[in-house]
Amino acid sequence: MEKTQAQQGTFIHYGVSEGLTSNYIYDIIQDHNGFLWIGSNTGVYRFDGTHFRQFRTQDGVPDNEVLEICIDKYNRVWFCCFNGRVGFYDKGRFFYPGNSPALAQVRLMNYSTHFYEGRNHTNHVLGLGGNYAQLNVSADSILSSKIMPYKANAYWEEGKDNYYLADRSIICKNGQRIFKLREPLGPRMSVAKGNTFYYLLSDGLFCFREGKERLLFTWAGKLEPWQLEVQSPGHFFITCNDGKVIELREQNGVLVLYRTFTDIYSPGHAWADKEGGVWITSLAEGLYYYPDSKQNARAIRYTPQWPGKIITDMEVCGAQIITGFENGSVACFSKELVLDTILYRSTNKEMMVKTIHYDSALSKVIVSGGCILVWQANGNKEFHSLKVVNSLRLFARTVKDAEISASGKLYLNGIRHLFKVDITKPGLPVDSVFESRTRKYAVCPDIASAKIWYSDMDGLHWLEQGTPHPISAAHPFFQERITDIKMPAPNLLVLTTESEGIAITDTLGNISQLISLKELHWGAISKTKIYGDQLWLSGEAGIGMFRRKGDKYSPVLWVNKNNGLLSDNVLTFCLEQDFLYVVTAEGLQKLPIESLTQQPDKPRLLLHSIQNKAQVWMNPSGTIYLPEQSKEIKLECSAIAFGNTAPVIFAYRFEGADNFIETPGPFFSIPLGFDGHKKLYLRCRKGDSKWSEETVLLLQIPVPFLKRWPVILSLCLSALILIMLAGNYVARRRRKRQLSEQDMKLQVTLLKLHALQAMMNPHFVFNAMNAIQGYINDHDRYRANKYLAKFSKLIRASLNSSRESKNMLSKELEYIRNYLDLEQLRFEDRLSYTIELELGLDTDKILLPVMLLQPLAENAVIHGVMASNKPVKITISCTIAEDSLVIYVRDNGPGLRSTGSAEGTHKSLGLDMIRSRLQLLSEVKGKAYRFQLKDNGEEPGATAILCLALEYHS
Repeated sequence: MEKTQAQQGTFIHYGVSEGLTSNYIYDIIQDHNGFLWIGSNTGVYRFDGTHFRQFRTQDGVPDNEVLEICIDKYNRVWFCCFNGRVGFYDKGRFFYPGNSPALAQVRLMNYSTHFYEGRNHTNHVLGLGGNYAQLNVSADSILSSKIMPYKANAYWEEGKDNYYLADRSIICKNGQRIFKLREPLGPRMSVAKGNTFYYLLSDGLFCFREGKERLLFTWAGKLEPWQLEVQSPGHFFITCNDGKVIELREQNGVLVLYRTFTDIYSPGHAWADKEGGVWITSLAEGLYYYPDSKQNARAIRYTPQWPGKIITDMEVCGAQIITGFENGSVACFSKELVLDTILYRSTNKEMMVKTIHYDSALSKVIVSGGCILVWQANGNKEFHSLKVVNSLRLFARTVKDAEISASGKLYLNGIRHLFKVDITKPGLPVDSVFESRTRKYAVCPDIASAKIWYSDMDGLHWLEQGTPHPISAAHPFFQERITDIKMPAPNLLVLTTESEGIAITDTLGNISQLISLKELHWGAISKTKIYGDQLWLSGEAGIGMFRRKGDKYSPVLWVNKNNGLLSDNVLTFCLEQDFLYVVTAEGLQKLPIESLTQQPDKPRLLLHSIQNKAQVWMNPSGTIYLPEQSKEIKLECSAIAFGNTAPVIFAYRFEGADNFIETPGPFFSIPLGFDGHKKLYLRCRKGDSKWSEETVLLLQIPVPFLKRWPVILSLCLSALILIMLAGNYVARRRRKRQLSEQDMKLQVTLLKLHALQAMMNPHFVFNAMNAIQGYINDHDRYRANKYLAKFSKLIRASLNSSRESKNMLSKELEYIRNYLDLEQLRFEDRLSYTIELELGLDTDKILLPVMLLQPLAENAVIHGVMASNKPVKITISCTIAEDSLVIYVRDNGPGLRSTGSAEGTHKSLGLDMIRSRLQLLSEVKGKAYRFQLKDNGEEPGATAILCLALEYHS
């Protein structure tokens, strides 16, 4: 007989009913934060172990069919889509061709199948048809992209060399062909990772590194692999055409077959998470998860080799597990859930097996239901059928329940009959114990006396010497239908009902404990078994265990789909030392009890966003500054924990509060109702797990002004009023006296300043008229007329300047140029001049008092040119030093000592007026205005230095 191999490890299935919008899953990968990213034909999902957060094209995914997902070193999640587009998710935001010019340039002719992160911040994306694109990236953005001019099916790097696969079978190094594969590779039969190229051929797994092909693993027979996944250099997953997924791992330097997964219909990608669990996608059934903690478990679904489709009861018999089916068949499974032997084959559903008992002292297996079947077991996995003497036509009635007493008597509930089978005697004789017209539901022999307990439509009874005795109890529980009776200890009964839970009572009907439906997870109980002080029970909501202490039972564990079962609906079960064997609607399972009794690991809380009205904080931490009068914040959180599908509970409290407020997630709102700052504490758990580590945020809300300073403001105002009232009288009189004195002084100063400015114009006119008079005396009419024409322009400019107190530097320099041009007519070649400006000095924006430069230039002409027989050059320089404008008027004439015009001896009306104006300007403006006249040192000539406060034209 062909044996069916059990699946190593049990799994959790996720489909549409668990939160997916489609069961068509392409790819899966885990990011650095622990989230799983799942690609499907309806977008991409971010999964934390409980909630599937879906993102589609309207959220920023390039296409709703996401075929491949990759994670780069910056923890960006890359999406390669069916339409040839690529995009990525980073720090709470999607980047796609619509908002990234670099990504808009990338569109492969076919969908992407390979993604490689290369050197020099370059990512390589390769399409199914060989189209090849490169992306130049940084830690913050995508800098540029380009489509390569040649086709490649895979790309990788080794040292400074670049490799790529061309035409699916030719390996090229730096553009040169170096190796040809024996077979062309399918689109998903190769993976480039690091400096190695891995690929599948018909006879094994190979790699190409350092210019050589190496065999990593070979298999016997025809495997037909079609997809390779490289978890690490020593960890591989291979998906085959026959539906198998093979996991290879390196042990002692050799790659070995680690596990084979056979449960998945149309499997796709496989991925091992950080906790060691394995995720496998299905192109038809969603997602499968095999937790690492369940590796010692086993699971197997129905196969055609079974003699029936539904196992109705089971019991451990030595090294075997005896199972009964809905059609009356009986079979033996090994403890690894491998079908060994079919003891009895039947196709009559009316012969359904109800109970299986194994008497270890007599080594007998008793199967009851549509008939009674007994086998004698030995230590060699052999069973010999024993004949039951049927003098009472027992098999005309179906046996609903059966229990064995300590004396070796098997009591059977034949609905309207109670029978007894003495399994200690040869021939296994059957005797009638009691008969009535009332339908009976359960039977149980008393372990301390000859009584037999049974239940029927009238309640609970005990039978002694053929006479029934009802239990006269007033509790309404006894009016319910009692479907099962167990006696774990003398004078103690466990009664199970369909709708009122379980009662623990004594033999007089005094109830000591009621196990409510809430404690039974709101499911009807179909099977109860006693193992020592443990009460195990199963039904529609899973399977649980309660431990007895005295006459009370305390819950210890509850197992359902959240923590290991293939389905919540448990049909039957049995227990053997360290393992629990369970039959659900999905198949047969073996679960380590140790893994069931361990408390689930605490999840890890991750906060995605905080929203306040239109403002959103992504991945918030530290201090959150909320706007004034904020009343509520909305949070999006995740509780990362895999293998535990129990509901997530989030809890929060503010600083100063004693208790946490619990709320379901992952989206929930928190009312604020405070101003200022408060710490917010967040935590989460899944089902009965421990609470996660607390996440602490500091929320800062501005306090309104009227709330913030009412007392302080009142005190300050009161003090200020007192000070003002006390000093107002003295300050007012003093202020009047000071203002009067300052006004008088300022008016006198301004009158002096205007008088000096007015004196500057006649002084210049007087000097100019002397020059014209000299030409007339020399009878030089041409020069006199030319001089007079230029002089008229200067007179006009002088008259215009008399109306203003300040002028732009550019106009003053232009005035000096006109003046010196006029003097050049007078002195001809004996006079030349230059005007030098500091680089960057804007003469149109700088202001200075009018008619300050002309006297200095005139002084240089009189005491430099007129006193010298040689040509004289006058240089006017303007520069900025700190906050001052410094003007130098330099000549190379005889100098101060030669002309006797030193500053201390020579009296010049123009220079005296400059000094007087500068002194008055210093007093009025409160700034420094200075003037200095000195020799040039060892060089001939003198220099006049004018230092003015820097002032700009607004």
